[in-house]
Amino acid sequence: MERFSEEIRFYIIYLDFTKKFKQLGLSFCYPEITTNKEEVYLYEGFDLALAHDKVTKGETVVVNDFWLENGERLVVVTGPNQGGKTTFARMFGQVHYLAKLGVPIPGKKAKIFLCDKIFTHFEREEKVQNLRGKLEAGLSKLTFLKPQSYTFSLHPRDDAGIETLANIRGRSINQVAKILANAGDHILEFFSQLRAELAFYMGAMNLYEELSNLNVPVCFPEPYHLDRRIRKFIGLYDVSLALITGKNVVGNELNTIGKDLFIITGANRGGKTTFLRSIGQAQILMQSGIFVPAIYFSANINKKIFTHFYRKEDPQLESGKLDEELKRFDRIVSKIRPNSLLLLNESFSSTNEKEGSEIAKQIVEALIENNIEVFYVTHLYEFAKYFYDQNLDNVHFLRAERKEDGRRTFKILEGKPLPTGYAKDLYEGIFGNQETFVEKYDLSSRV
Repeated sequence: MERFSEEIRFYIIYLDFTKKFKQLGLSFCYPEITTNKEEVYLYEGFDLALAHDKVTKGETVVVNDFWLENGERLVVVTGPNQGGKTTFARMFGQVHYLAKLGVPIPGKKAKIFLCDKIFTHFEREEKVQNLRGKLEAGLSKLTFLKPQSYTFSLHPRDDAGIETLANIRGRSINQVAKILANAGDHILEFFSQLRAELAFYMGAMNLYEELSNLNVPVCFPEPYHLDRRIRKFIGLYDVSLALITGKNVVGNELNTIGKDLFIITGANRGGKTTFLRSIGQAQILMQSGIFVPAIYFSANINKKIFTHFYRKEDPQLESGKLDEELKRFDRIVSKIRPNSLLLLNESFSSTNEKEGSEIAKQIVEALIENNIEVFYVTHLYEFAKYFYDQNLDNVHFLRAERKEDGRRTFKILEGKPLPTGYAKDLYEGIFGNQETFVEKYDLSSRV
């Protein structure tokens, strides 16, 4: 991944480098790559190094063409001194090298041969230390073209030597095969992981387009170190709810520092669970390095993220509801670490108020003592009141807003816990008041 990061950085810097040339009307193109020797060409090519110097000085950059066809393999450049011959040679080498890298080359249109290696032999100044002339020094530098060779011979009747040589050859081939196999496995594993991660980011791009079409706000978050406790956001909303409804949804605000426990209470159907989901979604998106569904969002990084939401009864009837909740929580506790984030949604509400509050109190106290950040949506009033009465600096209380006429605004505001969840509002919304219920559901008349 380190090498991949370095190579990506090179391509980004190179593309940024070419912008200033394009702004002056110079062309860059992706060449057509060929492996045969029939035809190669370049139109309006130029030397990048000289062009950079010319552009800096405000001078004009001269472009050149070349083409080889019908098996031509040699370009001979002659002409007057200071006529651009060396510049042309540099351009020729640059376009072939850049084409091998897969980046745009300086030119309007090109077809380039994909060569195995690129060598240069340019004139250099004489060195007085070795007293060699330019010709001798130049020829000595061409010795790399002469392939190295190693030979040995065995007597035709040396059966032991032949057998030893065969064993050495077999061991060598086996070692090389193992190295190649391991290298192949590592490369395949890298690209498999890369494919999965790129798929995630492509999904993020698709999500961004969908949210842009809905005209809902997104922003890039401001993360803080995991040992800090910062939660600041404006207009945070639940992505899934926005996608399902297909419209802008109610966002929420928060501005806290140094809080380990957030207790969220209030009216039923007031937006508490939706708010909790938005917290988890934003944290995951931020730690994935992508945008967050909010106007502004900043928070500390968490080592791990866990959720404990309400589930339906076990259809196999192997355990009761509370038993199932405690078993799930036990699995979370075995994996959770300090500076993790835990989202609890009406946990331990399957038993009575007193026992549920006592269980929740003991568990939450242990969590925050171990430096774990907790968001807890609950209707356990005794539990919430216990922490409220202690007036702890690291505990923050939120409440779903309810108007006097019973309307829910779906805003989560700072507020002390109340002993009611206003379930009567929902009851009357479905069944009406007591008189309406008796009139509508007159069971005495049914046989």
